[in-house]
Amino acid sequence: NALSTIKKYPDADPQRIAIVGHSMGGNITLHELVITKEIKAAVILSGVVGVYSDILTWFDNRTATGVLTTQNDQHAARGLKQLIQENSTPEKNPLFWQSIDPINFLSDVSIPVQIQVGGKDQVVPPDFSIALKEKLQHAGKTVDFHEYPYADHNLSPDTTVALNQAIIFLNTYLK
Repeated sequence: NALSTIKKYPDADPQRIAIVGHSMGGNITLHELVITKEIKAAVILSGVVGVYSDILTWFDNRTATGVLTTQNDQHAARGLKQLIQENSTPEKNPLFWQSIDPINFLSDVSIPVQIQVGGKDQVVPPDFSIALKEKLQHAGKTVDFHEYPYADHNLSPDTTVALNQAIIFLNTYLK
């Protein structure tokens, strides 16, 4: 696992580890936030951070339109299909899906989170990030939210501004 590996790196300070995730990496980041206390700050960029029922609907729509073409996309599609075959859908087996959805465990988040999203993201719905911000705030968590109204999935044309905001945020909580 990346966290245990980075802690072994001689130049790493295990007391000042952050996680940054973009797109599906944002989903992985969200999972880490609810299962570990070893991370000190997190940045989620254009994250796939909706509730699982919404993520599955989004993924189905992307699959149906033929957008998912990479080997990684195909692997993820097969994995989701298998997961649904084994556990049914969120509508038919809500207890299973609720038990693995990090959105249901936001009370376990103990660190500041920065969320950045492009308002013109055509890949991941910006509503995922907006809803996560609202849920974290409702849970009393520290959230720094930035929406770039004309930015795409990679936060372009505001990528430089977004990365600078991430650096400022991480410096605030790690130095």
